[in-house]
Amino acid sequence: MSAMDDKGDQSQAAERSQNGPANGEAGDTKEMFGQKISDTITAGFVSLSLAMGRKTSLFDVLAKQQGPKTSHEIAAAAGLKERYVREWLGSMVVSHIVEVTTGTAAEAPRYFLPPHRAAVLSPSGADVVRIGMSERIIHLAKVADDMVKCFREDGPAGLPSSAYPDHQEWMQSLKEPMLGSTFTDGFLPTIPGLVDKLKSG
Repeated sequence: MSAMDDKGDQSQAAERSQNGPANGEAGDTKEMFGQKISDTITAGFVSLSLAMGRKTSLFDVLAKQQGPKTSHEIAAAAGLKERYVREWLGSMVVSHIVEVTTGTAAEAPRYFLPPHRAAVLSPSGADVVRIGMSERIIHLAKVADDMVKCFREDGPAGLPSSAYPDHQEWMQSLKEPMLGSTFTDGFLPTIPGLVDKLKSG
């Protein structure tokens, strides 16, 4: 987030504080706000599951499969342990991200990802940024305790870049598809003859 964005958020917060509750908040109650906090915490857990789905390539496997598959079939296709895949699929189902079909009691549940969801969760090009951002919460969680120390008056001024060892690799994983879709496929062709010259060396 840029400094300009941060100042804008602070200005909006100050304005809301001076002018009273915004539209839709006038009827805010303890119960309603408590539910909002519970929903926010739940969303945090779901974000971690989304990050796991991306890092294990489970979303890619689900996007490519033909028809609903059992957790054993999905785990085998991903080269992962079935027990953990099954637990992860359960979290995705209750979050209304992955769909499941159930037959008789003797039949194992079968899971699938609707095409429009697969396009978001297993994207190509610049669209990878949306799901890729889910991994950021993992990086931040690793340094949360150290960040708390920075708040203290006698604490460190901040955290060094070495505190985020996975950051550069993560950023590269987002930049590569973005460059391919926006720069290589989008920008370069706008310059007459440039692509042909680059291809010919």
